[in-house]
Amino acid sequence: MTEEEKQSDLSAPQDTTCWPELIAALGLIFGFCASPVLWTNAARTFPVCGLIQCSFSPAIDRISFALALVCSISFLFRKFKLISTVVLFASMLLLILLDLNRFQPWLYEYAIIILLCSLPENKSCLTQAECSRRKLQAVSILLISMYFFSGLEKLNWRFFTCIGPWLLGYSRSVLFSFDSNPALIAASAMVAVAEIALAGALSFKRTRTVGICMGLFLHASILYILGPFGRHCNAAVWPWNLAQMLLLIVCFAKVPDQFILRFNIKERLWTGLILIVVSLIVPVLGLLQVADAYPAFAFYTGDVPCGKLMFEQSLLDQLPVYIRRNCLYDEAAKLWTLDLGDFAQAETDASVYESVFCLRKLGQQFAAAHPGQFVQLKLVTYPKLTRRTEIHYEKLGR
Repeated sequence: MTEEEKQSDLSAPQDTTCWPELIAALGLIFGFCASPVLWTNAARTFPVCGLIQCSFSPAIDRISFALALVCSISFLFRKFKLISTVVLFASMLLLILLDLNRFQPWLYEYAIIILLCSLPENKSCLTQAECSRRKLQAVSILLISMYFFSGLEKLNWRFFTCIGPWLLGYSRSVLFSFDSNPALIAASAMVAVAEIALAGALSFKRTRTVGICMGLFLHASILYILGPFGRHCNAAVWPWNLAQMLLLIVCFAKVPDQFILRFNIKERLWTGLILIVVSLIVPVLGLLQVADAYPAFAFYTGDVPCGKLMFEQSLLDQLPVYIRRNCLYDEAAKLWTLDLGDFAQAETDASVYESVFCLRKLGQQFAAAHPGQFVQLKLVTYPKLTRRTEIHYEKLGR
């Protein structure tokens, strides 16, 4: 930062508002409100993937959810910042430990943004303007990494043939494959390349306006496809896409030339270490299918693990009507099937946590809730850099 810039900052009115933090808090509030069943377990039949067991879980769920919601609201009024941050993170951690499905991608991103904006080192700057720029820079790097690795994750055969056509509106089901349609495969590949290009465009001042427009179009399209005027599913991600649009404008509309790429890790050790872990190490491990999909920014990529519950007519008759609508009959196995992702969205308005561990745990909990019934779990995985689909069956009940 030059002396002229410092003097300009000192003479200009100081805006102490941390907009990324406020947007993240708003995103949390609307995300919580869009998926209340996921957080409170009220009238829920969808299984729980608990990392810890507690006999007082129902009460803890509701108390922790209420605390997280109140702390998120307190960020909007910029009151009790330190205690709100501590209580918020403790509440969210407890909620996730009681059910891994609560580790939603939007929750993960908002938590990182709030953490980056709350680090003490960000308050040791010479001016409030410099402090604000540092926070914006950290969040901007996170966003660029998200788009870059999300695009890389989409460079797989299942996205080209199933998920891409679904997002482009050529299919109403992600189960239908267009593996014999070269034009549609190419169009799906361009979606992945465009997301990678979006990350590159946001990194440089000359192309930043183009990048902002690309990002706004991307999220507006997803919101239209999944929103109330489209497929009307996964309501928890609707506010997430709106928040992403706001973050793009706030973080990239007015930043100095190349400022985003100038990062002195010696001056900002903790911020730098956090960014290295969440924006580089974990996403790279995700590409190797070592890290789970959500922390690796693998959003709508298609090659993540998925699971189906398989059971007989007698168990189907025990399920709520709105769940039965998502069940399909497998002629070969002579069993009814229920995709765990569809199950989660139908009841919690959120996605299932896409890991083999979680899917297996959910299957076990489902079987335990229906003793004496035949239950089988069909696990499907997609090895990277191949067209293979690996299927594994596990008998869980009777």
